[in-house]
Formats: sequence, C-alpha cells, structure tokens
Amino acid sequence: MILLDSLHMAEPLSKESNIRRFVRELYKVNGRMETSRAINSIPLLLPKVPQQSGGEECGVFILYYMFIFAMNAPKSFSRTSYPYFLSEHWFSYDDLDAFEKKIRTFEKRCETEATKSLARKIDSVEIEDKVEGTKNSKIIKDNTLNEERLSMEKRKTRGPTCSHEVHGMESDKKIYVEWNDVGQPVGPGGRSLRTFLGTVARNASKLPIDIFVWNKIPKHLIEDVWDFIKRKYDDGELEKKWIMKDISQKWKYHKYALRRKIFKQSKKTIQVNPPEDLHISTDMWKEAVKIWTSEHWVLQKSGQEMDRSELFIVTHTTKDGIPVNSECVVAIEKIQALKQPQSSASSSQTVASKYDIYSQVLGEDKPGRVRGLGTGPTPATLWGRTTDILKDENKKLGDRVKDLEERIAKLERTHSKFQEENDSVDGGVAPKESASMTKQDAHSVSF
Repeated sequence: MILLDSLHMAEPLSKESNIRRFVRELYKVNGRMETSRAINSIPLLLPKVPQQSGGEECGVFILYYMFIFAMNAPKSFSRTSYPYFLSEHWFSYDDLDAFEKKIRTFEKRCETEATKSLARKIDSVEIEDKVEGTKNSKIIKDNTLNEERLSMEKRKTRGPTCSHEVHGMESDKKIYVEWNDVGQPVGPGGRSLRTFLGTVARNASKLPIDIFVWNKIPKHLIEDVWDFIKRKYDDGELEKKWIMKDISQKWKYHKYALRRKIFKQSKKTIQVNPPEDLHISTDMWKEAVKIWTSEHWVLQKSGQEMDRSELFIVTHTTKDGIPVNSECVVAIEKIQALKQPQSSASSSQTVASKYDIYSQVLGEDKPGRVRGLGTGPTPATLWGRTTDILKDENKKLGDRVKDLEERIAKLERTHSKFQEENDSVDGGVAPKESASMTKQDAHSVSF
C-alpha cells in the first residue's frame, strides 16, 4: 500500500524511506541480507501508472511491479551495475495480460471459498434458530449475508479522471506549475498537470486513435495540443519536451486499453460502432480497427522480424496501402511475386542476405552500405568481402572436388577388387570341370 500510494503522488520520492524499508524486508524474506548503504544505492525508477479506467488497473500494475522486482532483483547492488529493469520499458503487455489472468483466477477462487464459508455460517445460524426458536436472529443473519454477497458481487469502481475543474476554468486563469531540478512537475500544480494530460491523451478529437504511431501524428495537431495546455497552465517555465513525452505515453496506453478491454472482448459489436462513452466517431473507430487487424500490425505484434523487402513495402506505401509512385508499384509487385512461393516455407528468415529478394529486385548492394538497414551494416560486415567470399567458395569447390575424387578412387578400388574375385572364381571352376571330364573319359575307356 505504501508503494501504491507513492505512485499516485506527484512526488513519489517523498515516500522513499518507506519504500526502501519495504525493499529491505523483501530481501530479508528471500534470505538476502543487504546493508543500508546497498539498499540506498538502488535507483527508484518507479513506473508511471496510467489513468484508472475501471478502478483496478493500478492495482494490477503494482502487483506486477512487485512481482518483477522480486523475481529479477540482484543479490548485490551498486549504482553502476544495478540492472535498470524498472525503467519505462520495465514490462511487456503480453506478460502483463498473462499475469492478470492468474490474478483473476486466484480472485475467483478466493470468492468461491468466501461464498462457501458464508453458506456454512448461514446453515449454522438456521440450526441455532431452530433450537432456540428465535426468528429475529435468523432475519438479522440473512440480511447480513445478503449484504456481504452484494458487496462481493458489486464493487464500486470509478471511471477515468475528467479534470472538470481544469477544463471548465475561466480563460483568464492559469494553474501555476513548479518544476524540480531534473525537469519534472511537482507540487499541486504538477499533480494537476499530470492528471490533465491523461484527459487530453484520451480526447480523440485532439489526438486521434487511428494513427499508427506517435511520430505520425500531424504537426498541427501537436501544436494545437500544446497551445491548449498553455491556456490552462502557466507557460513561463513549462517543459514542452517532458509534457509531450508524458502525453505520448498516455496516448499509447489509451490505445492499448481500447484494444485490450473493448476491441478484443466484444469484436462483433465494437468493430461496427465505438462505445458511446468514449466520444469517438464511427469513421475514426473503423479506421483504427482496420489498422489493428492489418497484416503489418499482426506481423509487428507477433514478434517476427521483418526482412528488408517487407520493410520496403511498408515504408513505400501510403496509409491506405497505395505505393507512393509508379516505380514503387513495379518494385512491390516483383517483391510480392517472389515472396509468394515462400509463403508455405519456414517463417525463420534473416533481415538481409547477399542474394535475397530485395537485391534481386533492386540490384546488388554497393560497397560500404547495405540498403534498408540504416547506418552501420556493410556488405563486408554482414557476409564478408568479395575476395573473402571468392576464396571461401573456391575452398568449398576444392573440397568438393577432392571429396568426389576420393569417392571415385574408392569406387575404382572396389570395382578392381570385385573384378579380381570374379576372375579367381572363373579360374578355379574351369580346371575342376576339365578334371572331371578327364576322369569320365578315362572311366569310359576302361569299360
């Protein structure tokens, strides 16, 4: 709970001593004794908890955070060697989903046990009522049981934060934001700013959800969002870089929450019409669903690495899947034609090779650079120099010829040996036949 409270605060490090005490106890339970200096050297890279959408999201994140910490924490600490696994990329959404399923299963099992326990209680109460003949006691117990069951079935949850006081603020007023030495908003103004940015990130009219990645959002929309924020908060020392980074993370998580909680759970209805409470237009929702079900999106989320021919198709087509020019049309058609026979082959592939589909369509790579891979990789570093390749091929051919010669010599020796055995067999049979004939002749003559 200390850790959960600290993550809800605008200044999470105000609970630093309590968190470090919790970490020390965690290590003590696992049989790892660490000094206070070692514990104090741990960088508290606390994750950013997204806005609650159902009242339980933060709790799942905190449980997963503690689970990752307990599973990956090292036996010793130092500021230079400590693994920064608790950075902004400290978790994966797939692992988080699997973890939440386990939590939900455990929760249902606990509820079942609690219900059985309550049922046993009411049975014992009925027996006592029959013995004592007190109907009032039975009624009271029944009411208590019903209340407990209702409290378990219906849990109060709050929706997403709306920041009505900020959105409804008069145009001539602004909220002052204080920034610390490392460029983070602190104090009441900082807490208000963080919450307000979450509402902006979920506003589809300002930041559409049918855009693939953050850097593809048009610049004029980004500037409109920046102007909107400056109208609400003191623009004297606003850190634009921090604000845009924070709002981009909240925007990404908002899209993830839509896919995870709405799009995946109600495919038949939500694909046609968006939920009314999100205020998303039907056209925007359909475009977002089109992106989430596209082959490129599925390929990217499957974790398979794209080769440079696939990357060429993605980077040389528009948002609607149309090639950018006539030359790209020809190149993409050739790539797709060459990739078609490979559809049933193994999915394992390399990013680039000397005679891959990309080089077959667009020509061989020039010395010093491999196209489609960015700065760094060269033909020599990926598949060796041309002279080295020729030497290697010549060596392989020489070994092949030598192997064939040895096999031919072995066959010749086998053939010679076989021929000698045949000759010896033929030579041994003939004298016996002649000797037998001589005896027969001699016998006939004697008679």
